[in-house]
Amino acid sequence: MSALGDFLQVRLAAAANHYDRLAALLELAGDLALTDPAEGLAHAERAMELARSANDRAAQAGAYRERGLCLLGLGETERSLADLGSAREIYKDLDDAAGLAGVALALGEVRLYLGHYREAVAHYQSGLAAAEGTDSARVTVALLQGMANVYAAMGDHEQAFRLYEEAVQHVRELNDRGMTGALISDMALLAMARGDNRNALDQFRAALGLFDDHRYDRLMVRTRCNIANLLYVLDDLDGAKLEAQRAWHIARSLGEMRQALIAMSTLGNVLEKEGDIATALEHQERALAALTAMGANGGAENRRLQTVLLLNIANLYRKLGDSEQAVVLAQEVTQFAGVGGEPAVRYRAHEMLAEIYERRRDLERALFHMKRMNALREETCNAERERIAAEMQARFDVERMKQTQELLEDTLERITDDNRAVGLTLIKLQGLISHFERELPRLRGLCTGEALKCVRALQAEVRKYQEAADRQEHLVEVLLHVDREFVQRLVKCCPELTGKELITCGLIRLGLDSKAIAELEHVDVRAIDKRRERIRAKIRDRGADPGDDLASFLMQI
Repeated sequence: MSALGDFLQVRLAAAANHYDRLAALLELAGDLALTDPAEGLAHAERAMELARSANDRAAQAGAYRERGLCLLGLGETERSLADLGSAREIYKDLDDAAGLAGVALALGEVRLYLGHYREAVAHYQSGLAAAEGTDSARVTVALLQGMANVYAAMGDHEQAFRLYEEAVQHVRELNDRGMTGALISDMALLAMARGDNRNALDQFRAALGLFDDHRYDRLMVRTRCNIANLLYVLDDLDGAKLEAQRAWHIARSLGEMRQALIAMSTLGNVLEKEGDIATALEHQERALAALTAMGANGGAENRRLQTVLLLNIANLYRKLGDSEQAVVLAQEVTQFAGVGGEPAVRYRAHEMLAEIYERRRDLERALFHMKRMNALREETCNAERERIAAEMQARFDVERMKQTQELLEDTLERITDDNRAVGLTLIKLQGLISHFERELPRLRGLCTGEALKCVRALQAEVRKYQEAADRQEHLVEVLLHVDREFVQRLVKCCPELTGKELITCGLIRLGLDSKAIAELEHVDVRAIDKRRERIRAKIRDRGADPGDDLASFLMQI
């Protein structure tokens, strides 16, 4: 467990009431979501029971969120999405913008993990919209980081760097050295992905100097492991060995066992390159044994590390001349990596098996593994094509969302202008009516016979228009307070609707029929019916079917 985890355990034990206990349990679950998700899940379950017993809906939403993150760490993505969806619904009911932003961040992480880039971008953007106007600066930075990670995964490094730079601007306002280091570390990972190892090494070293806060101990250890790996790739074996040893000792002291095992594996790789195969094998096997002892803790990340360790050990046995053991381990890798969906690792395992069987003159088995290599190469190419297609689609969706937002703003501005115009007309009409009301009694006193009848009829008409004006003024007041979110959703559903048609939709949603709307607008009922048909047609053109009951359809938007 990390230093932060130890602190939270102490805080949990010292909790004086159920609110303090809830807060400690939720933070502890979040801290363990990646390192020990099974233990984190247990804490989230305890938090959920406590929140339900106290009927604390905000705490229930928090428990759903942390439980969802722990389930993601265990690879249970469907349950994770379900819990995060429950948290989002509660936060919506509570009108908790900060909570919605946090859940959007978590949903984005799940979608990114699944490779659903468009959905991930949509979640991150909705989170940024929710965080706007709140004091959730840290969540905003995390959302920008998440979106940058999506673009990095899609290979759009330029856009990813722009988002990281935007995040850095927000971090400067917080004056948080550790968070700045985290962003620089992400940029270093991006440089590694582009093959710019020297630049990545410089950035990792710069980030390392900023991790002077215990909240970032875990990142600090990962950064040291990355530095060790880069030095290994750059053939600085002495530097790689020194950094790997440092990372191993620090990770063990912090309870970061997976990072400790990564450091031990890196040390084994260095020893292998130096030619000390036996000691290298000892390090890799010790790492694998420790990882196996951890069981299901660590979820998908540990499964991926396990396949890499198995492959490294198989390769070392091959170099030591024990081809039988190498074959057993490589075959285990092909099965284990197949479950984890690791085509690159499976490819290397089949390549090793093909080479071993070819040396044995077992050409039938060698050919089988060569065919599997070709199939995996094709699978990787297809995945790359899908990635490129997903990247293009995500860019298109982002651009379309921007256009929709601009259209929404224009439409709302038109509605506001229309309401202002209606308001001015009402003011003028009310002034005219008031003038008639003042003058008519005087005229009635001066008139007799038919002239008096005309004056009385005119006075009745003025009263009728006064009542209509009052209704119209009330209507404008109602429309000015129409649910803004409904208008936004309606514009996204059908951007072609005019300002007048949007107002009509708002009135229909309020329960008014065509006759009532016609009376309010002083138009013929047939004009309103035709407008309703135009609204239906425009919605159908957008792929939705409002059916005969337009009011019910609008209520569901």
